[in-house]
Amino acid sequence: MGMNIVIAGAGDMGYHLAEQLSYDNKDITLIDTDREVLDYVSSKLDVLTVQGDATSFEILKRANVNRASMVLCVTTSEKTNIVTAV
Repeated sequence: MGMNIVIAGAGDMGYHLAEQLSYDNKDITLIDTDREVLDYVSSKLDVLTVQGDATSFEILKRANVNRASMVLCVTTSEKTNIVTAV
């Protein structure tokens, strides 16, 4: 069974992390509020995407965070990163 990783934030840092981790046959799910950013990422990388606020329990459920081996919070909002990590 592969490692599941959820990344909150699909900007430069999130994209780079997803790109590097996807080379290692990890199952990656990216969460971001921006549909255009997620569409771009989906066209370049073999990852799942979830549009929404990573601090939302519903969005985290849709990203299957309960099955994640690791959650990385790299949004541009320090508050979002801290709340998501909690």
